[in-house]
Amino acid sequence: YHPEWYALRKDGTRCEHSLCASCDEMYSQLYVEVEKDIKEKGYREISLGDDDGWEMCHCPGCEKITASDDLHGNGAQRVVLLNRVAKHFGKKYPEVRFNILVYGHQCPEPAERFRLEPNAGLAFALLWRNHCRPIYCCERVGTDVTDWMRLSDRPLETWDYGCSFFCNAMPFTNHDTYGANFRYYK
Repeated sequence: YHPEWYALRKDGTRCEHSLCASCDEMYSQLYVEVEKDIKEKGYREISLGDDDGWEMCHCPGCEKITASDDLHGNGAQRVVLLNRVAKHFGKKYPEVRFNILVYGHQCPEPAERFRLEPNAGLAFALLWRNHCRPIYCCERVGTDVTDWMRLSDRPLETWDYGCSFFCNAMPFTNHDTYGANFRYYK
């Protein structure tokens, strides 16, 4: 167990479900684990995302990444982690794609600084919306999606939800939104 590998909260505690994007020792172990997934398991797509509770790291190294920008900080730290791993494996495994899932977090600025490596990609999921209505009904979706798309020449993948978080006990409450959502994503 290495607490120093995890995101440092402002109150000085560590968040065990978010990584410190500036911790060199963490990357050394992450490279070993990713290499195992590629060599032993044959993975050709590696998700470097974490769970829904991503927290931004506030250690001095990560504060330099984000320039103390709380609005864009979590996105910036995710992209730095993604690019560092993708660059590390890019020449050895050019066919492997590395990605992160961005949950509607603010895209880091400027886009030129956070441009993705050629073997890196993003999957977009917009939480905090009414999933019983088409995604384009959410006022945030247009700028969120287009902002993230500026970081890469690759198509943005999408992650949408087949449930209504308002009422999980009622199955298939949003089946009638699939067509509209797929057309929007296309």
